[in-house]
Amino acid sequence: MTFNGTTTTWDGNATGTFAVSSGAIGGTGALDLQPGNFNWSGGTIGGAGTLTTNSGVATLLSNSLTLNRPWVSKNGFTMNAGSSLAINNGGSLTTSGAQTININSGAANTISGTGKFTNASGSVVHTSPGPGGTTTISAPLDNAGKISLESGALVVSGSGTDKIGRAHV
Repeated sequence: MTFNGTTTTWDGNATGTFAVSSGAIGGTGALDLQPGNFNWSGGTIGGAGTLTTNSGVATLLSNSLTLNRPWVSKNGFTMNAGSSLAINNGGSLTTSGAQTININSGAANTISGTGKFTNASGSVVHTSPGPGGTTTISAPLDNAGKISLESGALVVSGSGTDKIGRAHV
């Protein structure tokens, strides 16, 4: 299922490939993604229900994205070069269980906004922006997991807490 340049209300489950390249998805029900691919390359995902990417969902984020809905990631995701995720207007990002979020590039990547980013115990945020690249997390961050930096620079500037989390450089 591909959403490109449309405004859609979605209240249900999606199995298989789910792609959002522009436009907006809203709705009051849960958006529960089952095993398959979730490619988000533009636009806004909003609404009152929770977006859940379950185990077995390969998630790829790229370009400029806006999250205005709670998102529970149960399988991690990859963020491509030069991408940004703005978490606002009721949005939040919560990792659940052991998983890895890979932030890759030779360019700047950002996770910003007023919505909270919660990195749960057992979860890893791995950033490798490359020489001269910077990953910036300016959204409020509650970290009980691990944040690792392979190369480049990491800037964490939002409010939040570091419960038992660790940063590895």
